Amino acid sequence: MKRFKLKTFIYIAIVLIAAFIITRFINSGNNRWYTATSTGDMGASLFYDTLRHMGYPARIGRQPLTPDSNLQNVYILVQPHTPHVSREMAEEMVEWVRRGGRLVFLHTSHSSILNIVGTEGETIYYHRPLGRTRGYQWSLHQVGNGEIIIGSPRPLLNAALVERPYPGTILESHLRRWQGEQIIFAEYYLGFANQETFIGSLPFIVQLVLAQLVITFIILIWHLGKRFGNPVPYYEEEEREENEHVRALAKLYMKTKTYIKIKRK
Repeated sequence: MKRFKLKTFIYIAIVLIAAFIITRFINSGNNRWYTATSTGDMGASLFYDTLRHMGYPARIGRQPLTPDSNLQNVYILVQPHTPHVSREMAEEMVEWVRRGGRLVFLHTSHSSILNIVGTEGETIYYHRPLGRTRGYQWSLHQVGNGEIIIGSPRPLLNAALVERPYPGTILESHLRRWQGEQIIFAEYYLGFANQETFIGSLPFIVQLVLAQLVITFIILIWHLGKRFGNPVPYYEEEEREENEHVRALAKLYMKTKTYIKIKRK
């Protein structure tokens, strides 16, 4: 009875720990601002998932944008802050665009790019929210053989797109015109600078299912026992003395000799 209660308690503890880990896993994915995997109000998953649903080759990238990056790809940077885009990094991005790349750079303070590109550009989106003197503006700039869209990230976030999908339609039209081999949401600049792995490239729901399978496997192994196969009995060997056989023979000899004497009498 006592053993049964202990097992029940351990089962409940494992289930609670698993539920806590899964909940934290889900919340951490939903509360990361500006990421393409976040379904929160400040995430960008709505636009990312819509592109994939429409058949665009959108994916998440965890490598920095350099002048040597593939010119056939389109890069989208939404509020890059970890690492912060320095002057040197901005110049490398613009150099890539000048060679023929296509870049969408959305940041609340996009002066690091705008100062290099120049203020001359075509305004492709402008919206002034009610009660505000400053609005959201996107502009398209021709830089060398490439193009760059610069502006605020707010209109592309989930909560804003639900209320006003027009900015998403505008950006989609330019992505369709660019016809990039891949549309890369560069989340390297949001702190995801690790090397891409097979698990990391899987969708969030698949990663969650794999985590549940691992937890289930651990519980199953614990339930079946701490060992594999039938238990093997352990026999402890008795340490023998060096001259033990001599004493045994002597005792046997003495008993035999005494028996012979008794028989003769």
